[in-house]
Amino acid sequence: GINAEYGENSSEKMANGIQVHKMAADLGGYIGAPLVYLAMWHFYGAPLGTKLPLLLLFELHFVKRVLEVLFVHGYPRPPVAISDVAMEWTYYIGFALWCSISVNSPTSSWPSRTMVKAGAFLWTIGQGGNLAAHLHLRLIGESNKPRSWPKGPMFNLVACPHYLFEIISWVGWTVATGLDKLGPCVFLVAVIGILVSYALEKHQNYDKRYDDYPPNRKALIPFVL
Repeated sequence: GINAEYGENSSEKMANGIQVHKMAADLGGYIGAPLVYLAMWHFYGAPLGTKLPLLLLFELHFVKRVLEVLFVHGYPRPPVAISDVAMEWTYYIGFALWCSISVNSPTSSWPSRTMVKAGAFLWTIGQGGNLAAHLHLRLIGESNKPRSWPKGPMFNLVACPHYLFEIISWVGWTVATGLDKLGPCVFLVAVIGILVSYALEKHQNYDKRYDDYPPNRKALIPFVL
């Protein structure tokens, strides 16, 4: 909801504009996107066959995200501007709409069972790895150890394994769609671009902040990037 619990006076609120708690901003996008995808699936006659697994994978991804917001992620950050929230919701809901139209339209092709199985396999690896990394970060945040760069099995080679597994997950979903639909392919490119940018920024911040930061550690892809 709108944040009033941060002690801002009215003049500060007017200067900063309407602000929204980051948790509420995330939940809005993570709930809106699967609802829009599901609505378009119904609009096009609820196609089954190999298009049903695409719906299930898409929906389950965002169910996981909502559960992580509620039970895994911490939200120590200040609220975000309503304009940023609008951009975030437009990104998630807009791409969900485009992807669902691209996949479920009667004129779109049906992916083969082989592509769906291969994509679901990659999706599962991505979802599992992403969740494991998030849980590890939660444990680090709850520990009483001095604040440092994230350490652990998945973090020894890269700064942001959770971003890497997020990309793998969406690569899997795009493979499952058949790799011949514009919406999912453009969405995948957008996801990769955003997460590569985030990973490089975090990597550079860790390197500047901590003297013991490993010089050979990469941002996102082991030994590469």
